[in-house]
Amino acid sequence: MKKSVGKSFLIEDTCSISLKFSWDCYKKQHSAGLIGGLLEKAASAVDCDASAFLIEEKNGKKEVSGCVCYEQLTSEDGAVVHTGDNTTQGPKDMDEEINVDLGKVPSSVKAIVFTLDMLKEKRKHLMLGKLDQVKAGISNSKTGDILGDYNIIGIGDKAIQVGMLVRQNEGWMYEPEVIELKHVNDRAGLVSSIIF
Repeated sequence: MKKSVGKSFLIEDTCSISLKFSWDCYKKQHSAGLIGGLLEKAASAVDCDASAFLIEEKNGKKEVSGCVCYEQLTSEDGAVVHTGDNTTQGPKDMDEEINVDLGKVPSSVKAIVFTLDMLKEKRKHLMLGKLDQVKAGISNSKTGDILGDYNIIGIGDKAIQVGMLVRQNEGWMYEPEVIELKHVNDRAGLVSSIIF
């Protein structure tokens, strides 16, 4: 399933941007089935993780050349930085942030794909598509200007693509498309499922 959540827009290739991904907790009636949900006293926190995948073109073929996530916070060139795994176990401030200095991205990188997943979530029945609120926002890191703010609801099992930066001659195009990545059970499966 693919869904456009906004219009694509061009970003200058010298710009530094910040992408922030946020989500709410599960409402208690969703978190443990009908009976379990009724017995729970509060909404249930979930563990989501944001990642950025660097796409290079080699011998005419595009492939994932690197990943920035909670396990690898910075790309080798320092252009992409993850601010760290969100371990908050409450309904507030449940978000993660990835910063990209487009001026530092090597010319070999043709695209950067952003994903959100629940692969570390221990409760197997929980999925992204059941969250009442998932948001992706992109802003200029230096000025704080909001470039895009998107609501993503009703899409995805354990992993989704939430947007992609594509290199253009005159800068980078941000494409706010949400794509459901099916049958993803681990990090290796996430990498092989990315669409670019």
